[in-house]
Amino acid sequence: MKTTLTLLAVLLFAPLTALRAAEEPKQPDARVKPFVHPGLLHSREELEFIKQKIAAGKEPWKIAWDKLRASESALLDYKPRPRVEVVRGPYNNPNIGSSEFSNDSAAAYSRQ
Repeated sequence: MKTTLTLLAVLLFAPLTALRAAEEPKQPDARVKPFVHPGLLHSREELEFIKQKIAAGKEPWKIAWDKLRASESALLDYKPRPRVEVVRGPYNNPNIGSSEFSNDSAAAYSRQ
């Protein structure tokens, strides 16, 4: 009975608390830095450095670029396979969408 009453209280008051929090004006905290999405995994400077090395035919950048471009995940006709749920267990067992998730991530990275 006590558990049922607690559950009912949570179900009744949680939406009210959320509404009240949404209505209250938020004061910015000067100590908190705004979130900046990292975007690419590399900085513009890093990409320019790599681009120059590839253009000059320098190794290991040139061979790495050639391997990346030849990879299956870099193909323009790659079709992502999104999943509603992904489960990756120990040693990838069970593998419910896990491999697809990894392959799609590699394809997204390859096309930066």
